[in-house]
Amino acid sequence: INDTEIMVKPLMNLTDTFEQFNIDVLHYISIASCAFATKHYSTYFPSKFILESNKQQYYEDFDINADYFDPNPKVKPFELTTGYWKNKCYHYKQQDCKAGRETEKNVTANKYDYYKRLFETSVYSICSAKFTHHNPTENE
Repeated sequence: INDTEIMVKPLMNLTDTFEQFNIDVLHYISIASCAFATKHYSTYFPSKFILESNKQQYYEDFDINADYFDPNPKVKPFELTTGYWKNKCYHYKQQDCKAGRETEKNVTANKYDYYKRLFETSVYSICSAKFTHHNPTENE
């Protein structure tokens, strides 16, 4: 499953909705904050907040009972290589140094075996999908 495909359409709908009311979605940290802003806006400007006609478009293609897990056996599994891991650790450290953050507790290249085994045996908790190049690990 590609998380992005599932999330983009609803998020775009939310962004469009909030944009109608001059609410900057990117300014808020969470959807809960956006919902609060919407409630606040609708309380003080009720005449500008009429969404009933567009209500269906936000969830008409969503089926709560559907199985959205669509494993593709042809997709190459994600395999953690030593070169990839060393490069990733190096760049994380460089990024933190540049930002002035502490790097003492950063993941290091010598933990390769642990993370290789972890990526090979782990799956996404919600859909149980294995990590692939189309469905990468969260450290991406």
